[in-house]
Amino acid sequence: MNCLVYGFTYSTRRIIDNLTEQKIIDKKIWFADHENIQENVYRLINFNRENNWLDVYKEQFIKYTDGVEYNHEVYQKVFSDFWHYIDCESRIESRGLNPVHWYLNKFNMLYRFIYAVLVKENIELCLFSNLNHLGADLLIYNIAKAMGIKTLFFTQGSMPGFYDRVFYMTDNSDYGDFTYMQRKFEESNYQIKQTTSDDIFYMKPKKKTFRDFKRSLPFYKPEKYGKLREYKQRLSALFEDVDYSRKYVYFAMHLQPELTTSCLGGIYCDQLLALERLSELIPDDWVIYAKENPGQNERMRDESFFQRLSFIPKVKVAPLTENSLKLILGSQFVSTITGTVGYEALCAGKKALVFGSTWYQNFEGAVKWRDDLTLDEIMSGSIDIKKLEKDQNELLSRMPYGVIDLDYVAGVKNYDENKSINSMTQVVIDCINEMKECK
Repeated sequence: MNCLVYGFTYSTRRIIDNLTEQKIIDKKIWFADHENIQENVYRLINFNRENNWLDVYKEQFIKYTDGVEYNHEVYQKVFSDFWHYIDCESRIESRGLNPVHWYLNKFNMLYRFIYAVLVKENIELCLFSNLNHLGADLLIYNIAKAMGIKTLFFTQGSMPGFYDRVFYMTDNSDYGDFTYMQRKFEESNYQIKQTTSDDIFYMKPKKKTFRDFKRSLPFYKPEKYGKLREYKQRLSALFEDVDYSRKYVYFAMHLQPELTTSCLGGIYCDQLLALERLSELIPDDWVIYAKENPGQNERMRDESFFQRLSFIPKVKVAPLTENSLKLILGSQFVSTITGTVGYEALCAGKKALVFGSTWYQNFEGAVKWRDDLTLDEIMSGSIDIKKLEKDQNELLSRMPYGVIDLDYVAGVKNYDENKSINSMTQVVIDCINEMKECK
């Protein structure tokens, strides 16, 4: 099967090496970050960061695009997701924001190159090691879908305590419903316990390095330091003490830009839009306590963000020092785009309203936003913990062992790299065999 590979860097490259050696895939082109760049292996950093990828790969661009006839219907389908592409591209910190026409020109150049690669290499499968959230990967996915080319991608499970499990999908829309994940791997008998952000390894404060110290100095990047200081001042100016005697909804804000909103949030990557919708839903005597993510900086938080936030009725901003679990327990329900705080709420017996696509959206007590949703639908009934446990164990039993995102190794006890690589290799083989059977 002729394959385009995106990702699978560092030790996870062994998965692709295994698939190639076993002749499961014929690797035609690979977008990855490896020390030894071979023929038809393109460095992701040149596609996703400040480097001008066309200067680096001008020869290849000409080679692939020469003589290609472009399907304009495919372009129209892909261009309809242009705003999503801009959001993904603009998340690269080292570059900062560019004029909209910069994104338009890069979009079109990348489109021509990727389309030509898919045609000339006769690609039958696009294989991704993560959800599409960096710009070029989103374009590859959208073009492949518009051309009828199969896609398969993975993402690390973010279920607290189970960071050694993986989700796998053939379509972005599968995430949350996981309709493709029907195979059982091993039975799970996990018992629900109260979970807080303190239990989540990536939410714990990281040890400061000299590099962090250097970056915190005003003279390191004066413009960036000034914007960060302005962000903190604007945020703290909105802080209000939480009145626990009032009826309120707790809305935990996401760190941005990040995959959890850029990829999984849909239109609610715009978190303020979710707050506006939520404000319209709740009664006039209720309030929304929104709490900023403690890791957030000035990105996606300019002056216009705070102006708009201050004009949303019923929204009050809780201080960063306010205890998240206390906010959950005192709330009528909790709301988030896709955050783990919703799962924390379910474990504490509180309903969770989610605006995006998240792994627990079909669990007992979780409610997915829709425009005709009523408050009664959210508030009616209580959470059956046994049903919640059943939902979680059912999903866990369908998640294979493996670490595809090496950032999660820190959250895995007794990580076994060989076991992970072998497990993930077999999962890819099984998925590809199923795709062949479905022809």
